Amino acid sequence: VINNKDSSEKLGYFFLGRLYYNYAKTREEYKEVVELFDRAEDKEGYYYNALIYITQLKDETKDSIALKYLGKAANKAYRPAMMLAGMIWEKAKDYEKAFGWYENCLGTQLFSNELELEAYYKVGYFYKEGLGVEKDYTKALEFLLVVITEEPKQKNMNKTNYSNANYQLGLMYESGLGVDID
Repeated sequence: VINNKDSSEKLGYFFLGRLYYNYAKTREEYKEVVELFDRAEDKEGYYYNALIYITQLKDETKDSIALKYLGKAANKAYRPAMMLAGMIWEKAKDYEKAFGWYENCLGTQLFSNELELEAYYKVGYFYKEGLGVEKDYTKALEFLLVVITEEPKQKNMNKTNYSNANYQLGLMYESGLGVDID
């Protein structure tokens, strides 16, 4: 019974945080939202806290605090947090850390959503360019091919990853990178 009460209370903090998040306008209001999400101890709440630090509570420590929250969410297998952490590290040009986050986002299934397709694209691109990982055109080809074969099957998806993957594959074929020149 105590676990049920704790779970209900945490869920309440999460939903209250979501409500406050939608109406917060000041720095103080966003700090209240962060506190509510902290109390919820929920992966999505941690993700929202990271977004709040990135977009609203801008100061010199925002990225490190955001990464702390993304790490908490990622530890609970929340893939949007993994992707955002990868993007932050990529922007900071720490490609090894970015690659690690993107690779973790792939999970054990071949494909389940658009977010994973973006991760497949990023991992393929990083292998192609040798960003944070040793260049490996065979692996780059493998990951990029997943994007171009799976994305067209999905309805209502942003086709950016598909276009980017096709472009990168075109460059590989044109230059003979891991494939015969075509």
